[in-house]
Amino acid sequence: DTSSGLLVRQEAIFEGVRFTTVFGDFKEFSGAVVATTVKQTNGDSSYDSFSTLKSLRVGMAVPPAELNIPPTRPNVVEFPPGVTSVRLPASLPLPDSVPRLADRDYTFSRSAFRRSITVRVNINGRGLDFILDSGASGILIDDETADSLGLKRYGLSGQEREGHAGQSRVVIPELRIGDVSMKNIVAYSATFNTRPADTEKVVGLLGFDFIASVGLKVDWDKGELTAYAPGAMSVPENGIVVPVNLDDRVPDVSVSVGDAQSDHFIFDTGAAAVVVFPTFAAQHPVELADQGVGMSIRRAYGDEYIGVVGGKARVYPVQLKRFVFGVAFSQFVVLVVDPTSQFQFQDQDGLLGYPFFHYFNLYFDYANSRIVLEPDGDFKKAAKSP
Repeated sequence: DTSSGLLVRQEAIFEGVRFTTVFGDFKEFSGAVVATTVKQTNGDSSYDSFSTLKSLRVGMAVPPAELNIPPTRPNVVEFPPGVTSVRLPASLPLPDSVPRLADRDYTFSRSAFRRSITVRVNINGRGLDFILDSGASGILIDDETADSLGLKRYGLSGQEREGHAGQSRVVIPELRIGDVSMKNIVAYSATFNTRPADTEKVVGLLGFDFIASVGLKVDWDKGELTAYAPGAMSVPENGIVVPVNLDDRVPDVSVSVGDAQSDHFIFDTGAAAVVVFPTFAAQHPVELADQGVGMSIRRAYGDEYIGVVGGKARVYPVQLKRFVFGVAFSQFVVLVVDPTSQFQFQDQDGLLGYPFFHYFNLYFDYANSRIVLEPDGDFKKAAKSP
């Protein structure tokens, strides 16, 4: 504003998207003129955010103790004394049959079996089901569940999309997973619940804060999930080592679709499908050309959808000629997000979910920036299929 010298509008472009912040309703607080309303948008009103400043104290002394950096906790996840590995109470999805590599079970939203790893946790003496989600940047708990447990929420924010969706943070005094525990853990709190199976009501996600604090093995052959104390997990000598970049606290990995290569696919144990995002698909139309099965599925089943933050996105199946992650797959069927859907992953190209990773026992070794793949029984059966 040339008359007042106040910043009223700020614009920035990131990954080809213009982000605009508008400051308004300026008020004076002890001589300081401050905007009390801030609106942010990227051109899609579904993702607009609006914040309001209700009070501000200027010139107040801050006790030095409130600014002290707390001591580092060397072990965020605590193991019993003398124990370096613990089998966790978890339920892994086990399909009734193993489809061939070239004949995937592509009716993802209509799958008869669940595709998530469910972990039993205990908070304040109450057993709860969480999904092990490497695509989650932290730990999340359903807000109603948090309230019922007496967890105090703070830092409330909101989003308007198909109804109001609020998010805040809570401190969990102790979260137990079998014989290991996490104390005074900050978690996100938002509306979240799902039923992967009739006997389970999932009310949270177990993400980065847990996975990054242990060595973690997902053993599909035995149906087991095992946590190891830092430095205690051994990986198979013949395992396929996949470097990971922990971008925004989720593991980015490299994949190839035909001759097109990307370093920005999220290795996501919480995803029920292998998904290609619309920007990458638009940039590589030849590599994303359907080999025939995708169109047959669309004719047979019609539209498909996947859940995204705040709603859902329309997707369509595509049979790829060649897909490479650790090993090469031919005629692999993925889901491509329709470009007309509201979708906001500008800096990512896709997700690697259950249809791929159930072919390997998984070793999460974030301390060494890697995930190690060990071909399991499903892989060996599928590789021998005609």
